[in-house]
Amino acid sequence: MNLISIHLSGYGGNRFMYIDRATISKYTSYFHDGLLIDIEYGKNNSELILTLESAEVDPENIKDHIILSKENRIKGRLFLKGVKNIHTNGKQILTPLKMNYDSGDIFRFKIKGDEVFFHIIWINYPPKKSVDVCSSVVINQTNLVWENIPNLET
Repeated sequence: MNLISIHLSGYGGNRFMYIDRATISKYTSYFHDGLLIDIEYGKNNSELILTLESAEVDPENIKDHIILSKENRIKGRLFLKGVKNIHTNGKQILTPLKMNYDSGDIFRFKIKGDEVFFHIIWINYPPKKSVDVCSSVVINQTNLVWENIPNLET
């Protein structure tokens, strides 16, 4: 079953849906030119949580239960559970993955088996100094789920 659970709340029926690996994997290409907004860790650092926003999507291309934002973007949080290791630019990192910059442009996002791959072009907003930094990030994990949040404020 693609739809794990649905929680409807708030004024206007804001919808929060949890979507499985197979379903969100079909839509990773829409995150090209999207944003990595935040990196967090869940309870006891047992899960890595990435807040993401896709580029604009043609609603007719969405064939599953994914509700788009008013701007026709896929917005939400990717929960990665059972993280085994994280590599940035080919080297395993031993400290938690962090947002060292204001946000990141997603150049590539792919989910294949137990691997989640990102190529990120990092961004700082004024008044901070601009940066010219790219990172390839590979996260090996045992389970992932997408929390679709169409009304996510960015």
